[in-house]
Amino acid sequence: MKISLNKALKKGSLVLCILVAMFVVIGLELPESVHVEREIVIVASPETVFRLVNNLNESIQWSPWFDQDPGIEFKFEGPATGKGARMVWVSEKAEVGSGSQEIIVSRPSRKVIANLDFGGRGTALSTMTIAPYGNGCRVNWAFDTRFGYDPLKRYSGLFVDERIEREYKHGLTRLKLIAERQTM
Repeated sequence: MKISLNKALKKGSLVLCILVAMFVVIGLELPESVHVEREIVIVASPETVFRLVNNLNESIQWSPWFDQDPGIEFKFEGPATGKGARMVWVSEKAEVGSGSQEIIVSRPSRKVIANLDFGGRGTALSTMTIAPYGNGCRVNWAFDTRFGYDPLKRYSGLFVDERIEREYKHGLTRLKLIAERQTM
């Protein structure tokens, strides 16, 4: 039996449309948001840790991303610390990218919440919560992002937890080292 080229193209187009529709429908069934959090105990006062996370210029020392590109450029805007402090970064490296971070909540020695804007890659909320614990404090670092109705972003969300977990563990370990050195 001979199938005409026209019929084959129609069948191929139909199969492609069905596959694309399935991809979109499955993508829209994936989680619309991601929440990741990690914590560490630091033998330093909540005030010491707060100073390091409430000052975006200080965050460069312990942030897990900024040492990935020695050529990264920073620009600081607004107040030096606390609510309204803003940092813009530009990197040629895709893993780091370009974006901004702005502190929107600053509760002394307890909490810092920042909006993260990764340009076309999306936005997120970063929350650092500091609580007294033993002879130091417990620091919880949370990351929250929403993907809306974009099925591609929802698929990428399947891999966010793994990457953020690795980066947050690295950043918290560096924060611990720096804060504990300042306590000595």
